[in-house]
Amino acid sequence: MCRAVYYGFYAMFSGQVRDGVPCDDKSTDRVCIQGRCIKVGCDGIVGSGAVVDRCGVCNGNNRDCQTISGIYTRASLPYGYNLITRIPEGACNINITELGTSRNYLALRLQNGSYITNGRRRLSRVGEYEAAGTTFTYRKREGVGCPGECVRAKGPVNQTIDVQLLYYRNSPGILYQFTVPKHMTKAAMAAIIPRLKTGHQFNQAVDQPVADSSGQPVYQTGYENIPTGSGGYPLPKSYRPRIIPKMRTSVQSPPRYIPYEDVKPELQSLTLGQGRNLSESQYHLYSSYYGPYRSNQAVSGDYGRRYATSPIGEARENAISLGNSVQYNNMLDNKPRLSANNIPDPTLYEWRIVGFTECSLTCGRGVQQTKVVCVKKDRNLIVTHDNCVPSARPAIQTIECNTRICPPGWDIGNWSDCSVSCGRGMQTRPVVCVQRISSSSRLDVQSSKCPSPRPESSRSCMNKPCAEWKIGEWQKCSSVCGKGERRRTVVCQSVEGQNVTGDRCEINKPPDTQTCDMGSCAQGWFHSQWSRKCYPSCGRGHRSRTVYCSAPDGAQMSEAKCQTRKPKQKRPCRNKRPCGGYWFAGPWSECSSTCGSGKKERSVICVKKLDKKLFTIVGKENCRGRDKPKTEAPCEQLPPCQPSWFMTPWSKCSASCGTGTKTREIRCMDPDLAPSSTCPANKKPSQRNICNTQPCPDESIQQDPSCKDGYKFCQLAGPARLCSYPFYQENCCSSCQAYQHRKTKEKP
Repeated sequence: MCRAVYYGFYAMFSGQVRDGVPCDDKSTDRVCIQGRCIKVGCDGIVGSGAVVDRCGVCNGNNRDCQTISGIYTRASLPYGYNLITRIPEGACNINITELGTSRNYLALRLQNGSYITNGRRRLSRVGEYEAAGTTFTYRKREGVGCPGECVRAKGPVNQTIDVQLLYYRNSPGILYQFTVPKHMTKAAMAAIIPRLKTGHQFNQAVDQPVADSSGQPVYQTGYENIPTGSGGYPLPKSYRPRIIPKMRTSVQSPPRYIPYEDVKPELQSLTLGQGRNLSESQYHLYSSYYGPYRSNQAVSGDYGRRYATSPIGEARENAISLGNSVQYNNMLDNKPRLSANNIPDPTLYEWRIVGFTECSLTCGRGVQQTKVVCVKKDRNLIVTHDNCVPSARPAIQTIECNTRICPPGWDIGNWSDCSVSCGRGMQTRPVVCVQRISSSSRLDVQSSKCPSPRPESSRSCMNKPCAEWKIGEWQKCSSVCGKGERRRTVVCQSVEGQNVTGDRCEINKPPDTQTCDMGSCAQGWFHSQWSRKCYPSCGRGHRSRTVYCSAPDGAQMSEAKCQTRKPKQKRPCRNKRPCGGYWFAGPWSECSSTCGSGKKERSVICVKKLDKKLFTIVGKENCRGRDKPKTEAPCEQLPPCQPSWFMTPWSKCSASCGTGTKTREIRCMDPDLAPSSTCPANKKPSQRNICNTQPCPDESIQQDPSCKDGYKFCQLAGPARLCSYPFYQENCCSSCQAYQHRKTKEKP
């Protein structure tokens, strides 16, 4: 109930809205049914409980798509925009989350170069952004689910999107996750990690699918599955935590060795283990770089790149022996423990100069630089640079080498651009005979002093054609059966996108028409008899029959080849037995009489159950008619009725003014309407009453025809002393004049 503003009337609303009205202005899947808010399933059925799975399939089982996720872990990046990952076309359930707060910003870039968020170094507000066929929700610092910046989108996206990071300070890491249909998994992985592609195909020799613990295929793409929470996120294998492994000093479990990239190949082959004794030359070469050789040194390679337990035989191969037996039993130790203590110890490790780099030039005065490595003192083993004190590292020393003058040779420049932007042209490059004296000076000499043949200084080049044939898609065949013709658009188009004459295109024009055979034509529609039973077996249903398009030999053909309208396959019917209705009886009403005989009534409706606690009213044909409860019943145990007073309407008043009387007749009647004398006298109604008590108008007053009363309450205006107001003087003119006349006559 509500009262209108500035008015005195009230309005009563209905107790509930009509069925099917949305519950609120935001919900699309919740409607009001019988005064209750009920959720509509994705199949359009109220109360079905059907929902869309993460693959976008109604009532699906989450098996039609593949989840792709990863964590981008590089903390230090170049200032500006850096590519994090690429979300392929068709991806759904997109989640991009910064794993902590930072001064960086997530940017989404479309393939045409435009940005959805934080593009062109202009920061975007949090909110929703419509792009790529979906809505992206951009949020910041909202708690556990969004500690830094985060972007969510339901998808699917209709184009590929680049996820970028606008970098200013160290990144805490970025989680990305989305789903793609299973048939798009390979294409999606190829778009994210280019090394997966060999031409346009997966490199099957490198990227073989394996199965994880859930039984789903996982592609080995240079990422490790690092379990986090309830699932795994792939991390790059090259990623390493900023925790330095503490070197083990036990003789029984020798330290792991990380090969130094700049050590000569012949020494690396020794340190990685060849499973054989050292020759004398190899022994002197090893000692000149690492110091005296010790027979009990045992090393295993690739520490820090993978943790793996080597087999016994592999341990033997990784041991270096010099006539003495090497203990390898304890080499199959558990994985090394990681320690956060990253303080270099100069008593255990030191910098050593292990030689020089190759000469920068083979002649003409080149340079060599010293090589510096970090060595464990007691073992003379090369370890990572993190174990030595950085400030104690020796300065790089440079010496000259190969100071002799170089013989004459050809100095060849780079090829120029093609002389034309399209079609066939020419490229040139400088070819000069020179003799280098040093790294910064040279002399031009006669061409005859340089070896023959002279390298070519020009060559032909072929850019894309200046015009080429643009071919459209084939149209539908002109006939639905038999032979016909189909066409396509074929035009010669220049590189500027303009249509030109066919002689501008180099190759012959492809055909623009083609004969098509749609198969033999159909004879017509054939159908079976209507089914005998009505389906379903209760209430309203339908009968069905089979209809097919027949070839001349009776075989079934495509329905498109039957050119007439297809006959109906179903027609309505009705069963005698109703479907699942229940009679519902309301409460009895009060008895129609308080004494003697009376009856009571109630409403009876047919209902059908929709949910555990939800019913709907259906037609009475859905319930059995013979089971319908009674709608009327006699009242029980009413007391007998007593005689009572009956009366006639009041008679007309005896006077129109100045107080008259009105009368009526009173009789005592028993329940059978026979006269009686047993009615209580103290409850007998009055037979006479006064009426028209208002005074009669004074004929001595000259009445103005226009002086009339406009309201029934005007007789009260005089006694209430309201006749002095203009409103009552105008609208209660007659009563006010009569009142003033009486007051005047009453004065002495």
